[in-house]
Amino acid sequence: LNTALAMYNRLISAEHPEVAECLEAIASIYDEKGDFATALAYYERQLKIGDACFPADHPALENCISSIVKMYRKMNRLRQAIQFCGERIDHQQLVAGEDHSSVARLKLILVDLQFSVE
Repeated sequence: LNTALAMYNRLISAEHPEVAECLEAIASIYDEKGDFATALAYYERQLKIGDACFPADHPALENCISSIVKMYRKMNRLRQAIQFCGERIDHQQLVAGEDHSSVARLKLILVDLQFSVE
């Protein structure tokens, strides 16, 4: 998959949705292997590209955000997951508006994380 990623980066823009899909596939493999830190790094790169390529409510962004939270949970880094969700809520409110459904979904994830810490 890293070879595929290198090809995508060489043939198309590094901030292309297909590159984001490749990053997601690589992250998923690392997740399955139990290398959550490496998976998280790939999901974070995917999110950066997704933010540049997709509208705020695109399902690919929501899936990526959920995957990042899942990695933080698996690494028992709930406080970082909470911080990440807070930052994403701020971002979503800025780009999509306070009453957008993507903001509501993020707030639900945040509440669930907060209950997990208590």
